[in-house]
Amino acid sequence: MPLTVDPSKPSPKLNAHVVTLFKVSYHDLERFIQEATGRTISVPAEMEWSNGEDHEVTIDRNADDADDYEDFLAGRRTNYALFAIMDGLARDGLLAKGKYLIEVLW
Repeated sequence: MPLTVDPSKPSPKLNAHVVTLFKVSYHDLERFIQEATGRTISVPAEMEWSNGEDHEVTIDRNADDADDYEDFLAGRRTNYALFAIMDGLARDGLLAKGKYLIEVLW
């Protein structure tokens, strides 16, 4: 049944805003990381993500995780290094700062 609009009452307003984000498949992200760094990473395995999921990651060039990025580049394993890797790539000028929606589909 359709809603009936009462013209004597104000219409409800939704407080929303537009958000810009970069949408990328995990396959493309893995390829990009390998081409940029010479290192491989399995994004779903590293992040414990499952098929059919989308995940938002904010890249802000955070220097707090610089050691994790350097460990990754040197081949030393770190836990959940994806955020550190993406921040490091942004600091190196290879990724734009912002929000990324990573699609996990296989």
